[in-house]
Amino acid sequence: RIFVHKMEISRIKYLINSYLRTRMDKIQNNFLYYIKNRTPDNPNRLSAQESTFLDDYTECVGDLFSSLCLDHLPGTSDWTNKKVPQPNLQTAVFVKCMENVHGLEIRDPSNRGRDDTVDLATGDSYMLQYSNIAHLIDGGSVKLE
Repeated sequence: RIFVHKMEISRIKYLINSYLRTRMDKIQNNFLYYIKNRTPDNPNRLSAQESTFLDDYTECVGDLFSSLCLDHLPGTSDWTNKKVPQPNLQTAVFVKCMENVHGLEIRDPSNRGRDDTVDLATGDSYMLQYSNIAHLIDGGSVKLE
């Protein structure tokens, strides 16, 4: 019986660590996007620890770029003012509905006329395209799972 409990604890630790590694990987891959879009009137969905990680990672990358290349080039260059790629907003996410939502428009990204309107029920979980529900997440009607 103890063996089963230890195995279950190990499994839970693995899942949590995997989730945290995925979050850190997304922050590292899109760090310039998160830095550029972080303003007081537009808070991002990073936790305090993730925000600290983002700041530290940005500083480390800036130091690395400076020491390897930018300090050896003539003139000044601000590498943070370049065009940065955005995260994929068309990806599917799991959400939990916190309140009933009537008439949510689901747009077809391929523009083939397959747009749809759905109703979301409180307490139910859905897998939807992030771009279709971003405004509901900001409003608190649904939350990411």
